[in-house]
Amino acid sequence: MTRPGSGAVPIGGESPTVKITLNGEDYEAEEGASVRDLLEALDLARQRVAVLMDGEVVRKAHFREVRLEPESKIDVIHMVGGG
Repeated sequence: MTRPGSGAVPIGGESPTVKITLNGEDYEAEEGASVRDLLEALDLARQRVAVLMDGEVVRKAHFREVRLEPESKIDVIHMVGGG
């Protein structure tokens, strides 16, 4: 498992993978993985993040349902609070 931008490494080891673009970098994800699975693999599941898939916002309520497709462009944006 890797952090965004740190290279193409499969999530979960020897399973078949799909190639995606994650925050502008090539990345391999386990075939059939959901957005939630990706966030868990990146240790971001408990973080406040926004996710765009091919330029469209993925609602948090749909993270478990939306599957990563080959050649998808995924952007994970961290929410930062301030005051």
